[in-house]
Amino acid sequence: MKANVLIVMIILIGIVSIVSKTSFALSTDELVKLKKAGIPEDIILFMNDADYKDVEKVLQLKKAGFKDDAILSIIKKDLNGKPSTESLKKETETDASAQSVEAETTAKIKILWYMAYSANPALLSSQAIDNASISVVSPGRIKFEWRNKGAFSLFMKDPFNSPFYWDINKDDTVGPGKNSYPYMLRSGVHHKGKPETDDSHFWVIYLNPADSRILDYIRENLSGN
Repeated sequence: MKANVLIVMIILIGIVSIVSKTSFALSTDELVKLKKAGIPEDIILFMNDADYKDVEKVLQLKKAGFKDDAILSIIKKDLNGKPSTESLKKETETDASAQSVEAETTAKIKILWYMAYSANPALLSSQAIDNASISVVSPGRIKFEWRNKGAFSLFMKDPFNSPFYWDINKDDTVGPGKNSYPYMLRSGVHHKGKPETDDSHFWVIYLNPADSRILDYIRENLSGN
């Protein structure tokens, strides 16, 4: 009993120390979760000061066995990879004016982003979309689009925004999916372009298209690279 009380007091003292130095970008509940999970206070303070709110991702990485330095590196890379609103606007305008759709269908999709970690890849982010559209907007480029939820999307912490582009590389693969998704598109180790990746990360998109012929277009682009 005394040991439990001591542990609680230590946690509370740590939280008070953090809160006294912060502007409450993270909620008290999130601070408690991070502290209990063993995340060092300097990382918690960095998350708070940088307005990094993906607490669940940090907790998953810690649970998977990532070292503190690796977790901090991932957080910093996430922050550095966030484009400004203005750059997103310009990119969308450029894409919209330059694209001509070669094939299109509606689909139920699920996007997953993994970090390769020994034999058990760690899932960093995922999002299921029931009302997406898939289109081939140019040879080698697939566009996934859906209606964002606006401010509600931020509240629900949806990790990906529409439109989501996939530049096909020759070692990407199309294979059987699972559950309610009959197909799967996976990035290979040399995948370049969008979505951004490297040797330590890979992407998977599970697909359930209304018209499966869209997979023929994707396979044609795979063979053409």
